[in-house]
Amino acid sequence: MASGKPQASAARPRAAAINQLGFQLLERLGAGHPGRNLLLSPYSLALSLALAYNGAARQTREELARALGVEGVPLEEVNQRFGALRTALEQRGPQLELAIANGVWTDGGLRLSADFLQRIQECYAAEAQILAPGDPGAADRINQWVSSKTDGRIKALLSREELASSVGCVLTNAVYFKGLWSAPFDPGATCEMPFELPDGRLKNVSMMLRSGQFSYFETEELQAIELTYSGGLASMYILLPNERVVLDMSHWEGWLPQFQTSEVNLTLPRFSLTYEQDMKKPLSELGLALMFQPAADFSAMGLAGHYITGIKHKARIDVTEEGTEAAAGSAVLLGRSLRSPISMVVSRPFFCAIRDTDSGVLLFLGRIAEPE
Repeated sequence: MASGKPQASAARPRAAAINQLGFQLLERLGAGHPGRNLLLSPYSLALSLALAYNGAARQTREELARALGVEGVPLEEVNQRFGALRTALEQRGPQLELAIANGVWTDGGLRLSADFLQRIQECYAAEAQILAPGDPGAADRINQWVSSKTDGRIKALLSREELASSVGCVLTNAVYFKGLWSAPFDPGATCEMPFELPDGRLKNVSMMLRSGQFSYFETEELQAIELTYSGGLASMYILLPNERVVLDMSHWEGWLPQFQTSEVNLTLPRFSLTYEQDMKKPLSELGLALMFQPAADFSAMGLAGHYITGIKHKARIDVTEEGTEAAAGSAVLLGRSLRSPISMVVSRPFFCAIRDTDSGVLLFLGRIAEPE
């Protein structure tokens, strides 16, 4: 039976909404930029929005509910769902490192709602921190927190300029992942080979080689392969399109059940990628417009008159012969309303996704146009 086939799990509805958000953002960020490398953590961004959802009211909460796929679901149940998923992900066992951290940072002159703080601490294990008003070292404190939670992979998420005087609250999330391949690549077989860039140019990159049985799927439009991590608790999926293929939720869910065990000779780049982006524009285009406007309502967290001035996101991934190390950090800035053997040679742009096997949630999602 194909290992990529979805399993029954109570976490599926949560994962579907999170994954949908990731695919939509990947499409928005890549539109018109075929040569740009992209990487994001759908799960990290969803957690950040869930923290904001707990502090939102009226129409602002309704917009966030649609984005998170929780329309009509009581707040208590929403938090239970996210809390249960976080707990399940962190209990994947010793063969897979997966750490998740949340935090809320407030100007010492502001007082957050006690109910809001209780919810995010109980359901999201969010750490509450106080920042001195106008402290020039505030960004450094937050960056040190993110770095400590991601084993130093995300060192700088925010700049001092981004923490302007009008920013009174910051909601943060950090995700760290480290997994060893269930069957590693032989470093001695790695060699320089040409990779075709989106503009047709060739670039020599380090290619890893491995042959054996994989969970594999192909159509006339693409080849796809699943690389499992030790313990079978998560996998990386590599999707290699022959021409432009839209990677969206319907295709993803349609492809997964069709993976079958096949003998494959795989050639895959060894690569590292760091990507950062303010998600304000793409999220606004997905219908989350009000929360970025002075008319936003975050009174449920005790911040009446505040709105989100930006959502910073940064992700990093390192794929080697031994396995994968990946990390992501997100920061929601709230400011006052002042402002036969089959051959699969991955030698052209491709997509990659790290998927938790049990819940189905996409921990990381990216497009590699030029391996670095």
